[in-house]
Amino acid sequence: MEWAPFLYLRIRMIKSTTLLLLFSFPFMLYGQTPNFDNLVRKRYVPCNDVAQSAGEILNSFYTQKKEDSLMLFLDYWENKCEQNNAIFALKTCLSIKNNSFSDNLIDSNFFERLKTFERKRYYIRYPYTWRFDYTQNKLIDSLLNKIINDVPEYNISPDQKFLLFYFTSDNNTLKELEKPIHKKTKLAQLYINEMERVENQLEARFGVSFGAIIPNRSLATIGVMPSLHIFFGRRLRRHHWYGNLGIDFGKSKDTLEVLYKNNIVPTNDFLQLYVGAEYNYDFIQKKNVAMHWLGGIGYNQVSLLNSDNDFGEEAYIKRSLNLNTGLGIEYKKNNGVYGFQARYNIVNYKRQAGETNLAGNFLEIRLLVGFRAPHYSGRNR
Repeated sequence: MEWAPFLYLRIRMIKSTTLLLLFSFPFMLYGQTPNFDNLVRKRYVPCNDVAQSAGEILNSFYTQKKEDSLMLFLDYWENKCEQNNAIFALKTCLSIKNNSFSDNLIDSNFFERLKTFERKRYYIRYPYTWRFDYTQNKLIDSLLNKIINDVPEYNISPDQKFLLFYFTSDNNTLKELEKPIHKKTKLAQLYINEMERVENQLEARFGVSFGAIIPNRSLATIGVMPSLHIFFGRRLRRHHWYGNLGIDFGKSKDTLEVLYKNNIVPTNDFLQLYVGAEYNYDFIQKKNVAMHWLGGIGYNQVSLLNSDNDFGEEAYIKRSLNLNTGLGIEYKKNNGVYGFQARYNIVNYKRQAGETNLAGNFLEIRLLVGFRAPHYSGRNR
């Protein structure tokens, strides 16, 4: 079916040409503004046809210097398909070019539209959905650049300069408003307000950590062992609350002796489980980096002889309360969280007569990889 792509392009060209002729015919006949309602009565034009032909029609009007017709077509497109990012960007840039844009229009609702543009720049609104349309967006990007090249820079405000950059930059992001050059703009203040709003809302988090435990005193007889944890919780400003499930596993460095069914039994098994509630407090916050104090309380259970042994059918288990504290650091990028923690864990495994002494505590090192669900999903935050 090698002819299929050419047939598709031919149909698109016919649609665009038909729409353009429909919108241009009243100009040629009467030399006045076209009545789109009358045109629609004669030929129903669905939203898909308008959206798929918008780029060609808009570029044609701008090339012919028919900006009134261009604005009317944008209104017509919006009425047909609802407002989308292309219409929003084109109307804003045209009003800046024509010196009809007022900075008083920049408010919280306008900022919300900018956030939508950041997330869905390359999507065009079709009935009931947003859909990617590469061809139309390339044409609209081309038109935006033509408009912006015609804007006299000496006659626009700092906010308007940022908007022109934002709508045409390949890496558009509101994070640019953090730069000192935009410090006194209304947009920068709205951005700061938005970041403060986000910081005052709960942020969901979950992830995993990998690391090791380093025992001391008599417990050091087991040696260094790997650890694995799963964490989930919430963050609000400087405060973090997490639930944590962990496991430390391996073979004891030295042979242990345990009292099992009234017999002293040798073993190298060591499997430690941890279930805890943990709290972190950020005492330093710098953009995407934070340092925090760590605290936690939990339950530890260690299996020193598993159920598959030569002496019986039951595992040999010791239990203890776990109190832990320490320091940590984390780095946030987009929706990811990466961190390092050092926690000192206080445990008390009781010893029975004849058993190996396991009195002691342990230092735990954790490397964390997690995900967060912030309320503002702008890129690179």
